[in-house]
Amino acid sequence: MTAPTCTEAGYTTYTCAGCGQSYVSDETAALGHDYAAAVTNPTCTEAGYTTHTCARCGDSYTDAEVPALGHSFGEWVTVTAAACTAGGEQTRTCARCGEKETKTLDALGHDYVSAVTAPTCTEAGCTTYTCSRCGDSYVGDEVASLGHEYQDGVCTRCGADDPDYVPPIDRAALRAAIAAAEALDTSGYTAASVAALESALTAARAALDADTQAAVDAAAATLDGAVKGLEPQPAGEFRFDDVKDPAKFYFGPVYWAYNHEPQITKGTSEKLFSPDDGCTRAQVVTFLWRALGEPESMKTENPFEDVKEGQYYYKAVLWAVENGVTTGTSATTFRPERTCTRGQIVTFLWRALNEPEPTKTEDPFTDVKADQYYYKAVLWAVENGVTKGTGEGRFSPDATCTRGQIVTFLHRALTE
Repeated sequence: MTAPTCTEAGYTTYTCAGCGQSYVSDETAALGHDYAAAVTNPTCTEAGYTTHTCARCGDSYTDAEVPALGHSFGEWVTVTAAACTAGGEQTRTCARCGEKETKTLDALGHDYVSAVTAPTCTEAGCTTYTCSRCGDSYVGDEVASLGHEYQDGVCTRCGADDPDYVPPIDRAALRAAIAAAEALDTSGYTAASVAALESALTAARAALDADTQAAVDAAAATLDGAVKGLEPQPAGEFRFDDVKDPAKFYFGPVYWAYNHEPQITKGTSEKLFSPDDGCTRAQVVTFLWRALGEPESMKTENPFEDVKEGQYYYKAVLWAVENGVTTGTSATTFRPERTCTRGQIVTFLWRALNEPEPTKTEDPFTDVKADQYYYKAVLWAVENGVTKGTGEGRFSPDATCTRGQIVTFLHRALTE
């Protein structure tokens, strides 16, 4: 028997056992194919299709293709950012198959920002170009330095001194010193000091034709020193019976005060100066006021019951209070006849001269402490030769200041 197949009929063959003759009979129709379908889905790059395969004979055929899907790429992602001089790289990935696609980014190029450096007198100018992204820079557009533009010895642009400048000689101070010296009444001074002044005056007149500023300034300084060095002398006999010894520290200052314009003091009588008497508060402020040229007080209101208009010290007291030289002993009293101490006197003088700051801070006195009102005044007075103290490391700030001492302090502070 021959079984039927998918494409061939089946049949039975009969054969004679003796002679071998045969015939075919009992045909059975072909079975036909028994196809089973197998689907191949399309991918991003490959088409899809269905394959039909016969379960019996393996014969197969394929249906029409389904087109490939194509990639489904996401957003571009920067892997390497582009720089000024180097390119970058971006990738994107297919959501279905994971395929990656890459593209190259062009270099950005520099983004230069300019900063101008203006030329100066001695330095060239330029423009500096700096990339805002990477910091690369270069300098260009140079401009030559301007050079100095001097006027009266100073550059009008940068303030530098002209090394070749020779300033004109200023003779104004010397002329003023000569005029002041020529106007002096020298009749009340010693012959030696007047002769020294005349010599300095002659040299000063000659120095008006000097060809250097140093010579002109030196002549003016010498003349000023000669004026300050004038030594007063009494006319005829000594004016004061108690000031006759030139060796006394107050001898010169007493006659300086007597001959001063305006006159600082006349003495306590026609023949006496009383240099060892205590100096009162009224006398001190009056001496100071006169020594400074009797400046007018802006205050007209008098707060003190014991200071009356018409008294010799009236204007001096108003000036002293107005200028902070001293206050009263209370809101309504000044106590003009109370004697002053050495500490008070140097403080009054220091304040009257606008409280100059001492440059030395070393305190040479055991009886002067930093927290006392007269501390700076004492340091200033010692530093400037107004007073040296009373000896043995003491200033004696609470000791009564005498008339001889006060005129001496004034003389040293204002003339030496």
